[in-house]
Amino acid sequence: MKCIFHLGPPKTGSTSIQAFLRQNKAILRERNILALTDDELDRKLPFFFRKKIGYLTTWAKQMGLDREEKRAALRANTDEYIRDQIRMYQPEKLVLSCEN
Repeated sequence: MKCIFHLGPPKTGSTSIQAFLRQNKAILRERNILALTDDELDRKLPFFFRKKIGYLTTWAKQMGLDREEKRAALRANTDEYIRDQIRMYQPEKLVLSCEN
């Protein structure tokens, strides 16, 4: 399986990319492409990859992601969700898209 990561910093067109992926989800699945965006991953993807935390958004602080045990639980839950989606759809390509 080929995996494509889109990790878009602010003001780089990420919202448009994610809108395209959401609006074309059925067409992409017909082509054996699974696209997971922020709305499905609940803004978790950046914290899935981070080991050290520098700046935290208000949302991240409210979620308690300043604590390693919270980040570890989030990584485990996100990993499980992504794996479940892969098992369910068995895509040839996986697109993970996240803003900010």
